[in-house]
Amino acid sequence: MANTIQVRRGTAAELVGVALTQAELGYATDTDQMWVGDGSDNHEIAMVDVTPPLANDLDLNDKYIALKQEPTSDDTGSGIILPSETVDENSFGIGCALHKAADGNWEEAEADATTTHVPCTGIALTAGTGASKKILLLGIVRHDDWDWTTGPGIAGLIYLSATTGALTQTPPSAVGDIIQIVGHAISDDVMYFNPMPISEARYIEYRIIAPDIDAEVDTGVGGEFRCPQAMTVLAAGAYVDTAGVTGTATYDIHDDTVTIMDTTKITIATGAKTSVGGTPAVISAGSIAADSILTFDIDADQTTIAQGLTIWMKVLLA
Repeated sequence: MANTIQVRRGTAAELVGVALTQAELGYATDTDQMWVGDGSDNHEIAMVDVTPPLANDLDLNDKYIALKQEPTSDDTGSGIILPSETVDENSFGIGCALHKAADGNWEEAEADATTTHVPCTGIALTAGTGASKKILLLGIVRHDDWDWTTGPGIAGLIYLSATTGALTQTPPSAVGDIIQIVGHAISDDVMYFNPMPISEARYIEYRIIAPDIDAEVDTGVGGEFRCPQAMTVLAAGAYVDTAGVTGTATYDIHDDTVTIMDTTKITIATGAKTSVGGTPAVISAGSIAADSILTFDIDADQTTIAQGLTIWMKVLLA
């Protein structure tokens, strides 16, 4: 013969006023809450709720929400999601960077200077477009096609790309591009998605040579410049006051004696006064620590030497 265990029942207000005996259970018929007593106090242990939403606010009671740092399989994760959204654009599938459009649907985000598709506030957890798509707002996701670099420092940061819908670890560097950090790499195929407000890139200019002085080949031109705050160099260039003729002038920037441009340095073509419009410099080591010493070299000049020199850098301050 089956045994029946009875639980003290009543409204939440009624049960709050009753001291349940030790190990006695209480069930609120109006709120679906359950308590267990210790003889003097009642301790809430559950909220019976078979269909969302919760009947009351979820109290973590000084506890934590545990996210899985390394999801078990490809295209899985854990965090805070929107479970059933309409996505109008998604060319990358799972992991596509998305933003909320004016009509309330989701479109691909991008950091290009001409875009209005910012900020990135979610990434796709479901491939394709249409209704009933999952969007990650905050949390951890694994996507095996990624190949992230982890820290230290800013090395592991992940940015919204100037390529529509893409993420990147190279900050966009074209003039006017948007800079938005959207998370950081936990491993080569796992990221913590935590989109930040759009960062404002700044321009720093260093007058290296006075306007009427020849910009001749030399090292440590203009002396040393202390960097008072950590920053990331996104792009660099130069301009002169009087253009040089015949040949190409080449300029370099060193961070504590080490170049920040391994392959392609700043260049100004014959007859030009600015590097803008030529081959852009490639920043290979743009992470500059606070208190670093920057120095500037002129690696090559023209037959008729240019006069005056200013070096500029587009930076993201830490």
